Amino acid sequence: MRRFKKIYYLTIAIYIAIGYVLTGDTLQPSEDYIWFINGDRLRGEIKSIDPIKGVEIRNKYIQNIAVFPLETIVKISFGDRQNPLFSPKNACKVKLINLDEIEGDLISLDEREMILETAFSGKISIPRKRIDSFIPIVPKPTVVFEGPTGIEGWTVSNSPAPGAQPSTWKYRNGALITTESGSIARDLKLPDITTIEFDIAWQNYLSIAIALYANTLFPIQLAQKDDGPDFGPFYSLQINFNTVNLMAIRKGAPLNSMGIGFLPLIDRKTSAHVMIRVNKPEKTIYLFVDGLLVKQWQDPGQFSGSGTYVRFVNQVAAPLKISNIVVSHWDGRTEISTNKVDNSRGDFVRLLNNDTVIGTAKEFKDGKFIVQTAFGNVDVPFTRINQFYFSIIGREPIFKKPDNITATLIRGGKLTIKIERWENDKLIATNPVFGTVKIPLWALRMLIFKPENQITNF
Repeated sequence: MRRFKKIYYLTIAIYIAIGYVLTGDTLQPSEDYIWFINGDRLRGEIKSIDPIKGVEIRNKYIQNIAVFPLETIVKISFGDRQNPLFSPKNACKVKLINLDEIEGDLISLDEREMILETAFSGKISIPRKRIDSFIPIVPKPTVVFEGPTGIEGWTVSNSPAPGAQPSTWKYRNGALITTESGSIARDLKLPDITTIEFDIAWQNYLSIAIALYANTLFPIQLAQKDDGPDFGPFYSLQINFNTVNLMAIRKGAPLNSMGIGFLPLIDRKTSAHVMIRVNKPEKTIYLFVDGLLVKQWQDPGQFSGSGTYVRFVNQVAAPLKISNIVVSHWDGRTEISTNKVDNSRGDFVRLLNNDTVIGTAKEFKDGKFIVQTAFGNVDVPFTRINQFYFSIIGREPIFKKPDNITATLIRGGKLTIKIERWENDKLIATNPVFGTVKIPLWALRMLIFKPENQITNF
């Protein structure tokens, strides 16, 4: 048997040599690749996949279509193929209790099953007791501003502090750069619900004030704000070394700090990615630094923003660089994962504003869930959902079998499958959660037959 395997892998090696593929080749996005358990790799175009016949692949250097048994393969990666347009109305990613994930359009839900329409296999019926959770898929946000691309359109001003040197804000290589204190501002057309992102780099000491929703392009000296020119209310986000402070600034009103936060380990850095999220209707502002939530504020009074301008004010005479500024619309969802989920008593729904609903989702119809709670039925629109966790009561366990393989999908998600046959240019497979699924090759990103640690040398 071992001699047969050696002869077989020698045959593979000959195909590999003729097919002009070596382990170190750069993957081409338009080609499929087969990884074999002896460490070799072959590229070409996959024509079919069948558990009995094996995998058929066409390579431009091989005259006939090559065929390989599934047991000789570790994984197959698939190149880009033309795929049909799919415009789901209630797009979501569903997580199953075996940790599979599948994206699609939520059609209906009742006490027995969820109907999910997929781009590759049409409507799929998933037993409710085998679903862990789902999250709505957020469309790519509309970008309002992206830059900078030059100094044009920006207003440069000197610092209003007495004795300050002239501002030196300049544009260079996609960034706004200064070595002195001073302000640079622009009307970024801030939406009412928005995300503001930028990269910041500094030397020596970080001290920057960011004016949000201002109505003037010129800096305000806060200590003498009531004696200077008129201005509308705005927020001043102060980042000073390892602390952050948000103040609501109004003419004729005392300076009002809304709370101080701390930036851990910022003293060990000289650059950071900053993301500010603002929800004007809810009067909330979030600050993220390098992907971590630093502070959340909520204005107890009226929203203190009167314009759509942003000002960046370097408050010390030290080098500062701002780049990759992106302003976009935000749908109000938060990715804060520290909140606990309690689905031991029923279905658990977290809304966009972090309110929660616990009960039993009786049905999904006309874009909303009817959730039966202890206080009566509650209508929950799909568009207001941040996360939906199904009750753990009565869940049915799923066990992975040795002949199962993993399929990762080009539009997101992964499925555990057993290949049954090849039919009408589609892979007919069985999923342990919802049964038969038909997968065309364009929908596949990768098929993983064996763990890569099973690669051997013969």
